Amino acid sequence: MNRSLGNILLILMILMSMSAYADQEFTWSLKHSKSQLYMNEAVELEYTCRITKDAILYVIEFDPPKESEQYRFFPLGVIKKSEGNIHSYTYRFVMFLKESGEQKIRFKALMRKTTQASIENSVIGRDNVEDYAFDDTEVILPEVTLDVMAHQETMTGDFKLKVEVDKKELQAYEPLHLNIEVTGAGDFDQLKEFKMDIEGVTVFSEGAHKSYTLSTDGFKGSWKQQFSLVSADSFVIEPLHLRYFDVAKKEVVTLESERFEIKVKSAFTQEELLDHIQEDTPSVLWQRSTLFYLLTLIVGIIIGRFSIQLLSRPQEHSKHDDLDHYKSVNGLLARLAVSSDRRFDGLIQKYERQSGAAALKALKKELKTLLKNANITKKDITDAQ
Repeated sequence: MNRSLGNILLILMILMSMSAYADQEFTWSLKHSKSQLYMNEAVELEYTCRITKDAILYVIEFDPPKESEQYRFFPLGVIKKSEGNIHSYTYRFVMFLKESGEQKIRFKALMRKTTQASIENSVIGRDNVEDYAFDDTEVILPEVTLDVMAHQETMTGDFKLKVEVDKKELQAYEPLHLNIEVTGAGDFDQLKEFKMDIEGVTVFSEGAHKSYTLSTDGFKGSWKQQFSLVSADSFVIEPLHLRYFDVAKKEVVTLESERFEIKVKSAFTQEELLDHIQEDTPSVLWQRSTLFYLLTLIVGIIIGRFSIQLLSRPQEHSKHDDLDHYKSVNGLLARLAVSSDRRFDGLIQKYERQSGAAALKALKKELKTLLKNANITKKDITDAQ
């Protein structure tokens, strides 16, 4: 008797549950590509809303926060499907977890339902109707639960490092072009720009060029950075390093570039300088990278010319060594660069891409202030070589 009563109650509970589920007009479900992963490893999430009744009356607002202390979140798009009056919306995302351990994350969505009458009133433009009227329901979506394993590296994925120079022997003050390229897939967005600091070498840097797209494995593509290096003496470029956590090998990998020994010959002659200028062809002058190289080449030529002049004339100085003697920004910058005085680096970097009378006037004003405050004489600039 008791067993029969228990069976009846169980059947009633199941029927009530099925009835409540049948009356529900929408349901949310969650899928993810993996349940266990490493910190900063990409995981794909899919939230699907299935509307089984009056789908045309619903508007879904689902825009999760893009970043928190736990994660970074990037949308991959929405997939819409319809079967009669049943509609489904699948929201795809890529997530990177910042913290290790069991991570539980809940998101919310807003289900906004209007009425057929509200739609008709708004469409035909009846008086006193400005917009649809909605009945809003906030929904707590299925919980994301992931087991995140720890490591100490900022970047996670699979990467390759390629570093090249365009030559290993050059003339004094001729620019050397250094190209850095990182390719692969993973948490590319965490990659920081490389820095070059070589004693006795003037470094010109072009900002990183990012060419990667978001995929289910994270960011995929390439990342490039270019440098131009100018020096009067031979120098060495020490190997560059890139550390990351390899999810396939499950270990930290350190990529190392080649060590470059750059031999710098004696300064240009005037004939050699003219030959180098004539080698540039008009067809490539307006390309972005070529224009960058050309500018650094011109700076190197200017520095070389002034260096030759300083070495060839007697060490006597007249009133023409005054700052007013210089009639161009490049001429004055070249003289400051030849001095090899690190106190002028800020002015050189600030004005190296500027020209014109206004820029020259501003440069002379700042230089005079620097000379006065730092107790540097004008003669120091001209006597440095």
